Amino acid sequence: MNEKINLVFCIDTAYVQHLGVTLVSIIMHNNPSSLRVFILYSNLEQNEKELLLQIGTKFNVEIILEEVSIERIAGLRSHLHISPAMYYRLLLPEILSDLDKIIYLDCDLVVETELWDLWRTDLNGLGCAGWDEENPAQTSRLDLDTDIYINSGVLVINLALWREEGISDMCLNWLHANSPKAILPDQDAINVVLKHRKGKIDLKWNLNPVSQGDIGMLTQYPERILHFGGPIKPWHKCYDFELQSLYRKYLMMTPWADDFKLIEPVNTGQACLVANQLFVAEDYVGACRYYHRAIDFQMSQRGSVQKLVFDCINGGHRHFNCQDYFSACEHYRSCIEHWGYPTTYEIDIYKMPGLLDNMF
Repeated sequence: MNEKINLVFCIDTAYVQHLGVTLVSIIMHNNPSSLRVFILYSNLEQNEKELLLQIGTKFNVEIILEEVSIERIAGLRSHLHISPAMYYRLLLPEILSDLDKIIYLDCDLVVETELWDLWRTDLNGLGCAGWDEENPAQTSRLDLDTDIYINSGVLVINLALWREEGISDMCLNWLHANSPKAILPDQDAINVVLKHRKGKIDLKWNLNPVSQGDIGMLTQYPERILHFGGPIKPWHKCYDFELQSLYRKYLMMTPWADDFKLIEPVNTGQACLVANQLFVAEDYVGACRYYHRAIDFQMSQRGSVQKLVFDCINGGHRHFNCQDYFSACEHYRSCIEHWGYPTTYEIDIYKMPGLLDNMF
């Protein structure tokens, strides 16, 4: 029997479409017959399950759905944009009791490389392997001394060792005992419980250009897994347009292609991100419209503004009405800068003030 790569995803209803994107991206860069996909879920509608299985049928990929009982994770808190499904990966050794090794992948990523090299990661004596964030703040926060701190979005996991040593129970027990300390709950638990027993994988397997602030990584790593980590995702209008286009490329091959709508900005910072990108692209009409939104958000917060700022806004409106959209943008950008928002677009979206206001 030919060897297969065992891939595992953990989802709830909020991420079904995004898992579809991830699956299609994997299939486009790997031999479908070499893949076996396990999807751990809870609370999915029947039609959502059917759409995921439809992808398997269309591309001849083995997809196995496994419903998860949430009793084992009762009482554990979720975190901002991270749902309780994050804990399912801690239950993998008992749910997938016939497997000794798997690749776990988050659903907010696209895979643009073959996975055989990742699958063959040596786990001898290790509980798992992941990308080392090289973040002293994390290792210090969790008393990990000289140990590494790995990101749990892409993991090669030694299920046999987890079962043998009861790693799942150890992780859950640590979470119950350390809830205030567990800022990134499942990830923190894995790093602490497997202290000095984690392997490293290359950055190409877990590339997040937004948080690392370097779009050049796309050229540096043409074969990669792009992980859209953080609360702002490619399905938000304010996400980096170039990275967003990579997500949409694979979305167009899924059953959700005709239903996709970007989530519009909910605050000044998000509206500015969209407007700034449109301005750089010389879409001055579009930029004006999102600068309008940014100003409206800001005015609703502040109520009244200085006369000089008010005159600048009105000057922008006059230029807009005269179809001089570039000059209108210049007026609006002056107001935005006055309020402390950058008007130069940077790939690190999390530098934008107030980005996450009103999101949660």
